[in-house]
Amino acid sequence: MTGPGPVSMAHPAMLALMFDIEAEQVDWAQASSGRQRGYTYAHDDGHDVTGPVRRMVTMGLVRRCNGPGARKSGTVELDTAGIFHLRTETMRVLLGALTGIPWGRRVIGLDDTLSADLTVRDQGCDRIVTLLTKRARLPLQTIARACAVQPATVRHWQYGNRTPNGATYVRLRYLADVVAVLAGTCTPRGVNQWLTAPNRRAGDIPVAMMAVDAAGRRAVLEAAEWMCGDGLA
Repeated sequence: MTGPGPVSMAHPAMLALMFDIEAEQVDWAQASSGRQRGYTYAHDDGHDVTGPVRRMVTMGLVRRCNGPGARKSGTVELDTAGIFHLRTETMRVLLGALTGIPWGRRVIGLDDTLSADLTVRDQGCDRIVTLLTKRARLPLQTIARACAVQPATVRHWQYGNRTPNGATYVRLRYLADVVAVLAGTCTPRGVNQWLTAPNRRAGDIPVAMMAVDAAGRRAVLEAAEWMCGDGLA
């Protein structure tokens, strides 16, 4: 029996942790032995926050800063994408409290609508590319890397001048599915950062993995689902 998935980055508990990070109340240290290898994270009140902060680092929401004269410890601070995410989601929580809409739903509905539109099957590649570029605001270069083609080719797809072959369409379809998962939690900049940054859970840079084979595409989709899971711990 599987346990609950990770808490969504839009959950009030995660937003509260991000506020504490903004107030420099979370520190990191490099662990070289024991069960916790790599970087560990602790709150000033003493409790361990390694799990959620590692997810934030993977998403490009926060970053580690070295302490004075120290190379293996320091503080954690919000990155630009993290600041935008915190402000946006906090406003949605406040609006939800005023309107009675639960925190787990988008007050404006843009992200939920985009996710639903991207998961529609049997739609043309021109429609998919338009959703990815205009709504999710993905650069052509990101789409091209995931599909193993040139950016100009993606532009031709968008305008209906060409259509991808079977294998290339599968890559584009997988990219749409991954973005649909990420759109419920990440900002557009956060989505692009996640797709183009090294990701240990996916095995490598997600767009590079998606261009290789079916196993790589499944690994990327599973990594996105794990990161954006809405289960409550």
